[in-house]
Amino acid sequence: MKFNITDNKKFSEISGDNNKIHINKKHAKKFFIKKPIVHGVNILIKAFKKKKFLKNKFNYLEIVFKDFVNIDEKISECLNNNYLFHHCY
Repeated sequence: MKFNITDNKKFSEISGDNNKIHINKKHAKKFFIKKPIVHGVNILIKAFKKKKFLKNKFNYLEIVFKDFVNIDEKISECLNNNYLFHHCY
């Protein structure tokens, strides 16, 4: 799974989250991340749209963002013991 700057801009329009760290390459270069980062919620939405996650039933959902994902970074998601990871090792 991969997100590009167009994906980020579309999600910004829908969500109203116009933080430049997500949608402006020049702004992101000012920081240690060097590229815009993907909205965490957009990663969750895309992951849960995959059928393998939709067939699981959850009594609760706790979301913890431990790291960021840059645009154009290839990620894979996996579900392990009801935990969703965006980087699987």
